[in-house]
Parts: sequence; structure tokens; C-alpha cells
Amino acid sequence: MIRLILPFLLIFVPLISYIVWYKLSRENKELRAKGQLPQWRDAPWTMIVIGTLGSMALALVLIAAFEGGEPTGDYTPPSYVDGEIQPSQVGE
Repeated sequence: MIRLILPFLLIFVPLISYIVWYKLSRENKELRAKGQLPQWRDAPWTMIVIGTLGSMALALVLIAAFEGGEPTGDYTPPSYVDGEIQPSQVGE
């Protein structure tokens, strides 16, 4: 599934990020000219931290929704059988 989503993410995430940055920078410029720009919006770290936390939260939700096995399944750890490493499994 990640192979289907990854090309779109590689194209649209930077594009959307740039559009959001552009709109916020224009808005900040207008507010700065009027003298109404709050101090917290003048710092670049505010938007960096908000964007990072939002990305992390979205990634955690997507991983929980689309990856992994059933929570009630039996976990079998990786094992070494006949000279090969068998991957771990989550059974029912």
C-alpha cells in the first residue's frame, strides 16, 4: 500500500507545505505592516514545531489504522530455522 501512496506524498506534501508557507508569510507581512502581528507568529520556530507535531500525529494515526496485526493475535518472534531467519508473525 505504501508503494501506491509514496509517489503522491513525495509530490503533494512539499507542494502543500509551500502553499501553506506562502499564504502564512503573506498574511504575516500584511499584519506586520499594520503593526498587528502577534509576537508568537513572528518567530519561525512556532510554525516549525506545529508542523512537526501535526505530521507526527498524522503518521501515528495512519500507522495505527493501516499497519500491524490484530491486537488479540499471537505474536511469534523471528527465529533461526535451517540456516535462515524466519520473520516474525502475528497470528490469529
